[in-house]
Amino acid sequence: MDPVTDRRPPITPQLALRVAIFGAVALGLFAIVFFRLWYLQVLSGDQYLAEANANRVRVLALPAPRGKIVDRKGKLIVGNEFAAVVEIEPDKLPQAERDLANKWGQAAGKREARPEGKKGPEVRIPPIPTAELRDRFTRLSRVLNTSPTTIHRQVVRSLVLVPYSAARVKTDVPASVVGYIRERPELFAGVNVEQTYLRDYPYKQLAAQL
Repeated sequence: MDPVTDRRPPITPQLALRVAIFGAVALGLFAIVFFRLWYLQVLSGDQYLAEANANRVRVLALPAPRGKIVDRKGKLIVGNEFAAVVEIEPDKLPQAERDLANKWGQAAGKREARPEGKKGPEVRIPPIPTAELRDRFTRLSRVLNTSPTTIHRQVVRSLVLVPYSAARVKTDVPASVVGYIRERPELFAGVNVEQTYLRDYPYKQLAAQL
């Protein structure tokens, strides 16, 4: 072996210090990562497992079905069907819509309080009050195959009759529409799809009052 070509530069104290510092930093980083993984898996594992299950499982409060009605021979007259309904939460509506519903409800109530023959013309529901709300109703109406005006009128009537309950705008919605709305909550603010029981009348108007 040639002593000239095999000669290597000596390790200076500065170089040794740099290597030691680099090794200590690398070891510290690995220790932080290891501690973080241990913390997530061991100390907080149950918490994150519960949160994961909460994201995967949703508890729904479903109304109980009403009783079936049959004739004396046991033939079904009135039954139930399980269906999806689209509703709009009132607290997600602009104040202008709630004010409009309040004014219309007062005017319609005064008309109903008048004697028969003096009620006058029916009180019409004013148009959608804001451009932003019209855009929201238009977007929803395209999915539900209806019109924004129809949705607006249903919402106004619901705000008058039951101010703090969700306004039902469509019943018996197909599964494709349910999936489309639920997968795009950013497009349908305040819109919920719920499962409920609806009355089924095999003979149409027969027993419809039950």
